[in-house]
Amino acid sequence: MDQELATLIEKAGSKKSSLELLAYMRAHKVRRPDLVFKYGVKLLNSSLGDEVWTIYEQVFMASLDLGEQEVANHALNALKKKFPGSSRVKRLAGLYEESEENYPQAEALYAELLAANPANTLALKRRAAVELARGRPAAAARALGDYLRDFPADVAAWEQLLAVHLGVGGLAGARFCLEELLLAEPGRPRHHRRLAELLYTQAQGEDARGAEA
Repeated sequence: MDQELATLIEKAGSKKSSLELLAYMRAHKVRRPDLVFKYGVKLLNSSLGDEVWTIYEQVFMASLDLGEQEVANHALNALKKKFPGSSRVKRLAGLYEESEENYPQAEALYAELLAANPANTLALKRRAAVELARGRPAAAARALGDYLRDFPADVAAWEQLLAVHLGVGGLAGARFCLEELLLAEPGRPRHHRRLAELLYTQAQGEDARGAEA
């Protein structure tokens, strides 16, 4: 934990200091749902002006992480009421349905977003996540493959597709993903190490098949 964050946590409690803490966490992408929930819920009961909607979204995401479904639902409903028809809020609704394992509803929401904007990267990636959650890795791989054809520079998506292939023992697909990751980030030793390990595993498998023949 960096010193600035530690200081903000130590000072948090008042409205001003809690807002500063949550703003810091947003700006620096600090994922501490426990802190967001602790101070964010209190802030929602105070007078904040337009900033309240940012806090609602932050509390919503933290609540999903913590399994606080009632609070998440309350925050989501507040956002829906304030921003009816918002694609951003619709995506949050999809996340909520996923957390409730209402996968058909989540898929329908993401389909609406993609119908309005086929290049909605977040909806495309969530569609793949839903397929994976439903135990359909082949469909998840297809969804990620479709996405990566249009957005080949998305390293996180290649990592996600790599995990899908490794999860089902798809070494050829995993190798392709690692090669793409190496092209995107040639300076990362982790990619080189994982590719070497995978090639070794593939070679062992080929040796075993040769011995059986």
